[in-house]
Amino acid sequence: MAPTSASWPLVGRTAELAHIRAALRDPATAAVLVQGAPGVGKTRLVEGVCERGSTNGAMIRISGTREGSGFPLAALAPLLVQHPARAAAVARDPVRLLADLQDIIAGTGTPPRLMFVDDLPLLDPLSAVLVSQLVESRSVVLLATVGPATRCPRCTRAAGPATEWSRSTCRR
Repeated sequence: MAPTSASWPLVGRTAELAHIRAALRDPATAAVLVQGAPGVGKTRLVEGVCERGSTNGAMIRISGTREGSGFPLAALAPLLVQHPARAAAVARDPVRLLADLQDIIAGTGTPPRLMFVDDLPLLDPLSAVLVSQLVESRSVVLLATVGPATRCPRCTRAAGPATEWSRSTCRR
């Protein structure tokens, strides 16, 4: 079986780990974006933060993918399928969907609940809007990876200027 990235040792990232952990401990922080070029180890760095018990609460992981970016709720489907009765209402009531996601997340463990989004800019637009709303409502603290030129993920602007990741509660 091939090793997962978490099974490889994380070496030489002490300063970055400390910086991310400090940001996550700050109650004013709503989101931390780890920015860098493809292949530099953004995902592994965030996994290192998560695996060393730095989150002090529940951790939810979702991923944006090129393949899933065109399908509504592709990134959040793993959460929704855990509750099929709630998932059936998705197409009928998007406001209820946010409430259901908040309930699902509340059931994952003690706060603060960390949502790790690998490749945030690749989220499908509906998942991006819902993640943005979860962050705005303080249901989760976002820890996400983004590319080097990412000013603000285009899919997160769909909900309007109030949800842009460039706010003071977001750290890069």
